[in-house]
Amino acid sequence: MPFHSDTMAFHSLSSPDDPLAVAFQQAREAEYLAWRRAMPTGSQQERDFTELAATITRSTGIRSGVIASNLYALLTLDKLPQLKTLIEEHFHVDMSRLRTIDHQLTGICVELLEDPGFWEAVDERLSSLLSPTRANQLMPTSATITRALKELIRVLTPPEEEAPQHPSAQEETEHPEGEPGNTEPAPEPELPVMNRYHSTPQPDGSVLFEIRVDQVTATKIEEAVRARAKEQGIPYHQAFVEIFLMDVSVKVNLNLYQARDLPGSPGFLQPYGPLDPKDAEALAAAAQRIRDADAAAEKESPAYQTPPDIRAAVEGRDWLCRWPGCIRPASRCQMDHRINHADGGPTTAANLLALCDHHHARKTDEQVHYLLDPYTGDVYWLFQDGTWAIDRAEGPLAPKQRHWVQTLAQRQDRRRERARLREEEKAEQERTQRLKQKRERPLPSQYEDEEPPF
Repeated sequence: MPFHSDTMAFHSLSSPDDPLAVAFQQAREAEYLAWRRAMPTGSQQERDFTELAATITRSTGIRSGVIASNLYALLTLDKLPQLKTLIEEHFHVDMSRLRTIDHQLTGICVELLEDPGFWEAVDERLSSLLSPTRANQLMPTSATITRALKELIRVLTPPEEEAPQHPSAQEETEHPEGEPGNTEPAPEPELPVMNRYHSTPQPDGSVLFEIRVDQVTATKIEEAVRARAKEQGIPYHQAFVEIFLMDVSVKVNLNLYQARDLPGSPGFLQPYGPLDPKDAEALAAAAQRIRDADAAAEKESPAYQTPPDIRAAVEGRDWLCRWPGCIRPASRCQMDHRINHADGGPTTAANLLALCDHHHARKTDEQVHYLLDPYTGDVYWLFQDGTWAIDRAEGPLAPKQRHWVQTLAQRQDRRRERARLREEEKAEQERTQRLKQKRERPLPSQYEDEEPPF
């Protein structure tokens, strides 16, 4: 059933007063129930998947890859009871978003996969994210879901030195050549995917370069290329080549968003989102200036151009272009004055919104209008046909995100406490086992080498 308007909180795609929304609501429900029907049950769970997929393809015409993705998505949803109940009550989450959730939860470390507390945290986070809190609220995009899960995973993932290896990986480390006691040097290990570099000649005679680096390095490279391109008025690829070959010096400014009053809180970096704790700590330690985001959010400038500190506050609140469904990073957007500067609109966060060039032009042409709540960062979009929708701010400085950072930090503390208790319990079990072995060990006798005295 859809969210009803009398509840005062519903997603715009669940509006009972919108005929198109109702039609797609019914389509989502039908698709979800159809895939539930395709899920193997009972003895079917033992069937070979290739055969199972073939029978589903016969009935649906859908290829096996899509079948596998959708069935895996439902299996993951079954591990999230709160979210499953929410979806089966309102049918507001489509299969594409469910596949996004499954994809983000695939390939994480073994310790998280086996930790019930982690799945509880995921269930709680997604249920909160996908529950509306305003009337006609825009549905979170797959990009928003991805970012939320990455935040959670990166905060709760144990440090590398604490993360347990897969048993097969441990065996390969102990015996690199496959035989116990082998003294031959192990083959040089492959570099992690993050540190890969590769060049591939193309059929047209050009060469494709591929490199994977950590988020901080990637952000520095991205900002340097964009700064050089803007300064010289040249394409991005040319700017990249000039920086690399001509030893050009480019000044790069990075904004790291991190709560100073919450130890261990996640750090956020445009445009990639949450950082690994080590990267966040290293970047924070290297910072040459620390700005008070709250003070910047209240600051007002007489200039039309937005000063860097106010812009950083707006980017941290909005994170993306605020046009419905747009995912362009706020750092690549213009600062739009809701009340035009020429009409007396101040240059302050409460009157500024991140809009990409394309959507800024739509607003400037007055094809749409919007209202901006200065306290929550919510945007009320007003369309020409008389309809409206609410877009909630998703950046780390948005009020609801600040609350989540607090709960996330609290959950991290609880997880660390559980880990400490497990270690203490393990140590106590080992101590008890040693004492038991000591008691069972036969005592040496001073007569064991002599004849009995009788």
